[in-house]
Amino acid sequence: MSTIRDIWVTLSTGRKITFMIVAALVLLLPLLALSFLYQKESVVLYSDLHSEDASAIVNRLEDLKIEYDLSGDGNTILVQKEDLYSTRLKMVGEDGPARGSAGFELFDDADYGMTEFTQKVNLQRAMQGELARTISSMDEVKFSRVHLVIPEAALFKKDKKEPKASVTLVLHSDASVTMEQVTGIQTLVASSVDRLSASKVTVLDGQGRVLSAIDDGMMFGKKATQRSRDIETHLERKVQRALDMLFGFGNSSVSINVALSSKTVERIVEEVLPPIGGFKGVLTKRKHTKTVNNTLAKKSKKGQQIADVKENTEETFDFGRSRENTVEEPGGISRLTVSVLLPTNLANTRLSEVEAIVKNAVGFDDVRGDEISVISALGSARTSGAALLGSNLDLPTVSNTGMDIVTASNSIEPSNNLATGDSIRPVVVFLSFCIVALLLALIVVSILRKKPARLTLEERDELLNDIQLWLTDESKTAVSMER
Repeated sequence: MSTIRDIWVTLSTGRKITFMIVAALVLLLPLLALSFLYQKESVVLYSDLHSEDASAIVNRLEDLKIEYDLSGDGNTILVQKEDLYSTRLKMVGEDGPARGSAGFELFDDADYGMTEFTQKVNLQRAMQGELARTISSMDEVKFSRVHLVIPEAALFKKDKKEPKASVTLVLHSDASVTMEQVTGIQTLVASSVDRLSASKVTVLDGQGRVLSAIDDGMMFGKKATQRSRDIETHLERKVQRALDMLFGFGNSSVSINVALSSKTVERIVEEVLPPIGGFKGVLTKRKHTKTVNNTLAKKSKKGQQIADVKENTEETFDFGRSRENTVEEPGGISRLTVSVLLPTNLANTRLSEVEAIVKNAVGFDDVRGDEISVISALGSARTSGAALLGSNLDLPTVSNTGMDIVTASNSIEPSNNLATGDSIRPVVVFLSFCIVALLLALIVVSILRKKPARLTLEERDELLNDIQLWLTDESKTAVSMER
């Protein structure tokens, strides 16, 4: 203790303050590390909630005595990570968030004295709420609203009105629904309401745009657009795989535009089959005519007049006929436009060979009016993959019967050796604590290490005189020893 006290007394005021600060950090650092290591992580339980749903869920969490936090203006509820799955299971048992729509729970506490009109209104509200909940369960849908128009059924009314429905979808950001999903929503609503046809269900998005088809023409237009995109994507992938094998991944680009026919075309071709082996055909009609012209009569040698007689025979033969009736339904490919970009410095022969490969891959048809452009315009090819430039790679010979292109797909699977965040965090905290503790220890040692005091000017002069006297005495001693 006396040694520590002596060292403490010899320290200056600044070093004493520094030592106390470092000591406080050494004591607080383990506490901070432990608190960071064992702090409870919060995760999202529900997000983008209505105020009514958020209030109901918060009340339920308080009843279950589950800790929670609110964020995002109160529309996002957070719970501790270890309580996430158990809380979700409990909320599923409670039917989860209602998304602001009341369902058949309207009849849980039904008043049996209510009028028939009130019961019908509640039934319609319940059906709308249940349908909205079902539609909102889709991954792309943030929430939805359903409105039903159900006319009252009557026996003796001449003008019977049909039921109608409208569905409004508010989608998540960067989310979209396909035509098949819209059709599925229409079918769902139509199947849930008596006498409701799917064509009478209108689906809108959050911006008020019509997503469903209101007539056959619009339905065909939407389906044709989707079919055109699907064909374009399929052909582009097919051609791109072949180009990647030749030039390497990312060294080429292909774009295909598909035009679909929207009209029904009927063609009737009839032709006569030629006779075979000299066969004239089947005789179906014969006409024989005989004409006598007395004015042109001639006298014979005996003096008798001979009339001018002409005979004509007409025969009609029937031959075999071939009749072909072709009907082209709308939706077929009417025209293809293909654009291919390749690396620079490709010879014309290479471009021609690539063009032939692309034509066979997409089913190119000159009669149909298809067009193709193969341009060598991209930058120099990278070395990844098979490179056509600067190599002796010979492209396969293209025949009129087509060719088979062997494709290979590169699959990237996630590594199972990557550590998760939960397993890395304790290691990082421990290493950080060790490094900081080592640095603090070095600082303390440097502070406590006793440094030699500097001499004043007077002490330096005195020491210099002593050294000079010592050197003088040494020189005199050496001279006396030599004598």
